[in-house]
Amino acid sequence: MKKRKNKYSLLNNISFYFKKLYEFQQSTLFIMIGQVVLGVILPVFTIYIPKVLVELVTGQTDVEKFVLIFGGFLLVYILFSVLESYARNGTYFDYNNFRNYLMYYVFRKSLKIPYEKTEGGIHRDAYWGAVGPLMHGDRSPSSRFYSMVPVCMIFILNFAIYSSIIGNLNIFIVFMLIMLSLINYFFMDRERKAISKIQPQLDDLNKKMSYVEHASSGESETSPAKDIRIFHLSAWIIQKEEKLVAKEKNLIMKYVMNKTFARQNAGFVLGFIRDGMAYVYLIHQAVSGNISLGDFVLYLGAVQGFSGFVNGIIQNVQELRSVSDQAQSYRKYYDLEEEKTEEGTVKIDGMKQPLDIEFKNVYFSYDNKKEVLENLSFHIKGGEKTAIVGINGAGKTTIVKLLCGFYAPSCGEILINGINIQEFAKRDLYQLFSTVFQENRIFPFTVGENLTFRLQEKVDAMRAQNALKEAGLWDTFEEKKVTLDDYMTTYFLKEGITFSGGEVQRFMLARAIYKDAPLLVLDEPTAALDPIAEREVYDKYAEISKEKTSIFISHRLASTSFSDKILFLKDGKILESGTHEELLKLNGEYAHMFQVQASYYRKGEL
Repeated sequence: MKKRKNKYSLLNNISFYFKKLYEFQQSTLFIMIGQVVLGVILPVFTIYIPKVLVELVTGQTDVEKFVLIFGGFLLVYILFSVLESYARNGTYFDYNNFRNYLMYYVFRKSLKIPYEKTEGGIHRDAYWGAVGPLMHGDRSPSSRFYSMVPVCMIFILNFAIYSSIIGNLNIFIVFMLIMLSLINYFFMDRERKAISKIQPQLDDLNKKMSYVEHASSGESETSPAKDIRIFHLSAWIIQKEEKLVAKEKNLIMKYVMNKTFARQNAGFVLGFIRDGMAYVYLIHQAVSGNISLGDFVLYLGAVQGFSGFVNGIIQNVQELRSVSDQAQSYRKYYDLEEEKTEEGTVKIDGMKQPLDIEFKNVYFSYDNKKEVLENLSFHIKGGEKTAIVGINGAGKTTIVKLLCGFYAPSCGEILINGINIQEFAKRDLYQLFSTVFQENRIFPFTVGENLTFRLQEKVDAMRAQNALKEAGLWDTFEEKKVTLDDYMTTYFLKEGITFSGGEVQRFMLARAIYKDAPLLVLDEPTAALDPIAEREVYDKYAEISKEKTSIFISHRLASTSFSDKILFLKDGKILESGTHEELLKLNGEYAHMFQVQASYYRKGEL
């Protein structure tokens, strides 16, 4: 069987990162090239200066000529050293800025991932797999690539130059030095493979440790500070952290440490043999008169430098391969398919309103095994208020996800005004909906930005105020002296605005009013409210939904009495359909659920 080519090989990853650096800032790449050129010249000067010095001294050169020649060498060497230091260190902040650019791209990419890829933990793990290594500062893959690749190129070029110098004396020494270094490479490769093998487990442990620390630190809005005190969680959290640290330590000790010790010991022994044999041969040649004292100094420096370059190449290649392994997570995230929001053949401009919705023989499964919805068909007329109710897991939220275009049905059609929603561009389709979900998203930005999802300077203040008035929240704002410029939540500002559960729901209502889309969809928006607050919120929704097609999703039945039609869902199928009164008379499962819920609020039954 033909081995599949690795899409994210070391050379491929290096090429990717350097192309991105060139796009980001070309000057940094040119400075890096200068670093390589100077990094090759300086070692040559290093081994030739002692030779020149010895020959000047032994040749009894006059003082003026000695100062002129040797001083010239030193001045050039100092100049090149200063330039090389600037080239090597002057790009440090560029690397940091570029790392921020790469992290920003991951953030931008995360906003463009198709919805079905974002549910569950797979996308979250992929996101942190991409952004996590970038948060390691100088140890991040990008910074290590940009610091190590020039050094590796310097080692390779100097290896070639030094090989030619030593080869003029005896080519056998070159082969001997290379062979012993390759044996050392074998031990280093064993260590790298051991680290690479356990890296996924190390990443998983680090992710868990990061979660324990973050969740317990009080950094988030849902800080567990009260739970830590009431349930005496401090010791338990510390034990969890210590257990994770112990697992990481045991993993490294079991798979890596013995190979690290073997690599270190082998490197010492092989280095001693390699350099020792070369030195003995050079001393023999000098004593025998086969080479001059100046050449002896030159070859001695070349052997010392050669060994360092070979070791440097081996170590850099091994480290670059490890860095490349880490870089794959970023590359894979970078290559993820983005949501196609512009592709569509039908425009929403000029569509007849209120909009008509129809599900025709719709099937859907999340795992291609168990059908969540099975042969589902229903019709919602334009301007009709429809409640879709049922127990948890009946498929109610799945209907919303399909209608909004987050998922595509495995079979059947979903029509708006008789047009299959697959024919709309996603961007246009999303504009048709004002949605309120169970998970209320309040961002740590201004009231105006949270309400309108526009930058503060682009907020239509009058329209925002009217939306808050319609939602019944403006009086509360005036009473608390809240303005559209005030920040919400205490994440950025400790004096940030916070709301009660009922006020949050009214704010969600104001958000829907501000958007003023023709389709209103509420997916369990009041699940966390008490019955009185829930009823008040639903009354407001009923009021603003006039002349709009509306869908109310709930497992509680507060929304059903003002709905034009109720669909009772069970196991992905519509079991009962009709008005509230019709379903009560039917005395089926809807009536039973209504009676059970009503019983909790009758006097004496709490």
